[in-house]
Amino acid sequence: MRPRTTIWLGLVFAGLVAGYMFTNLRAHRAVREAWEAKRLFEIDPADVLSLSIQQQDAGAVEAVRAEGGGWRLAGARSGIAANQPLWEQLAAAAAAATNERPIAEGAADLAAFGLDAPELVIVVTPREGAPRRMAFGGLDPTQRHRYAQLDAGMIFLARAELFSALDRPLLDLRDRRIFTHLGDGLTRVDYERLPVEPESGSALD
Repeated sequence: MRPRTTIWLGLVFAGLVAGYMFTNLRAHRAVREAWEAKRLFEIDPADVLSLSIQQQDAGAVEAVRAEGGGWRLAGARSGIAANQPLWEQLAAAAAAATNERPIAEGAADLAAFGLDAPELVIVVTPREGAPRRMAFGGLDPTQRHRYAQLDAGMIFLARAELFSALDRPLLDLRDRRIFTHLGDGLTRVDYERLPVEPESGSALD
């Protein structure tokens, strides 16, 4: 193959690669911009200072971000250790919440969307700004979204995966470990077998 032909083919190949990369970059940028436009809270997970989770017919469970970056439960549950990894996941999920499609605005019938008695309510307190309340109602006909409302404003569709990520009971939100201060690991376990007295009238009598 002649050197001139080789150079020409190389330039054509380089142009094709550059065009492919430019097209992909534009597509990625368009997807990113579309997602940014739908975000409810323009914050990063680290900007979530407190988060409250309230399931239907249950009390709210609130956790606040401590100075060291960890989480601690607040209010009446302040003596309970928080599930640190889960609260980080919840903060990330809340920060990434999106409005997939507006449904109704103004004085809408909340009962028609299951928002008169929400199945889940979260309150996000950002580093800057006032706390924001987001309520989740029933599923839409596609079963892929939940009707939701931010504060007392517009009703919109939120992804069902967001609801599933945030819908956690206290049992999940607290640290269920018994031994939480084993910095060097568990090196020895001693146990003692205790005698069990059979109850009167049992098959063991």
